[in-house]
Amino acid sequence: MRPNSIIAAAAGFAALYSLSGTAWAQANRTFVSGHGSDSNPCSLSAPCRSFAQALSQTNAGGEVTILDPGGYGAVTINKSISIVNDGVGEAGVTVTSGDAITVSTGASDVVNLRGLTLVGGGGQNGIVFGNLGALNIQNCVVRGFGNGITGQGITFVPVGAAALNVSDTIVSNASLDGIVVQPSGAGTVTAAFDRVQAIGNGGLGFSIDGSNSTGAVNVTIVNSLATNNHRSGVLAGSDVGKATTQMMISNSVMSNNSTGAEDAGTNSTTYLAKNTITGNTRAFFNNGVGALLSFGDNYIKGNGDDGGAIPLVSAK
Repeated sequence: MRPNSIIAAAAGFAALYSLSGTAWAQANRTFVSGHGSDSNPCSLSAPCRSFAQALSQTNAGGEVTILDPGGYGAVTINKSISIVNDGVGEAGVTVTSGDAITVSTGASDVVNLRGLTLVGGGGQNGIVFGNLGALNIQNCVVRGFGNGITGQGITFVPVGAAALNVSDTIVSNASLDGIVVQPSGAGTVTAAFDRVQAIGNGGLGFSIDGSNSTGAVNVTIVNSLATNNHRSGVLAGSDVGKATTQMMISNSVMSNNSTGAEDAGTNSTTYLAKNTITGNTRAFFNNGVGALLSFGDNYIKGNGDDGGAIPLVSAK
């Protein structure tokens, strides 16, 4: 074979190798393991060690599958992705500074997090969502974030229309608030919580704040628990000319907080249905500019101040 032919053939093989390497690196499903290595291709037989490396090798809309227990490191998510632990043991992220998981996605992106344990060993926040799209959190534990003064478990601060859905999740012992929904910009923001526990946080259990937005904020909390939080178990508020903020709390327990349920802002409305409010210093509070309304079927007893009558709305 002539030298020019040899060079051409070598170049062809190199191109094929490069193409196959790229296809291998960008997969629809990648894998991480406590025994893996970030020099691996994140395949089932050769998993990666960290979420960050697996994310870099996963196509948008793909899935990072966790194979066994381990600590997988902080990660910033900038595309549609699912990070999934389907019961193989604790899949953890422990951070000594900064945030455990940061989500900054586009309007059409959806991020799914399932079966993760996030621990704030000096880290500031557990999960921070700061742009657009949708975030779904299922069967996770987020605990111990903050520096003793600031720091939150789940911080949902989109800059426009976005959706947060959380189920079967515990958020506990944050230095400040457990769960924060505080959008800016315009657009409708929705948040739904089902079987979510906000426990022992240094500020609020659930904080719903429409005062930085000119859109709408619609929140549903069902079958959930807010207990032993330093301030209110659940608080909603907005301001004049700001987002119309509506919160429905149903079949939930608010106990052993400073205040059980609170609506504290103009242009916000909180509805209570079939809840248990007990053991709080004050059962509920409305500062007179928002609206706290009841369907007349709540169990409010055993608080330091059980309060008077709550204005009623009719069930349909």
